[in-house]
Amino acid sequence: MRSVLAAKQVMRVTMSSPWNALKVEEIYSNDGTAISAASVAVVDANETAMLIGTVASNAYYCELKSA
Repeated sequence: MRSVLAAKQVMRVTMSSPWNALKVEEIYSNDGTAISAASVAVVDANETAMLIGTVASNAYYCELKSA
């Protein structure tokens, strides 16, 4: 079976009002070597860590840099 990498990108969208995006920023991206086929991400309340879930493997934990 051939392994195929799937790039991913996690974006944070800040809303100014319902359905109006005020700010969109990339908080994580990878070419697929660290984790492939990401489907969901959640950031902790302190915005210091993130879990990224995939459709085919274990979740991926990463620490976030402060802005």
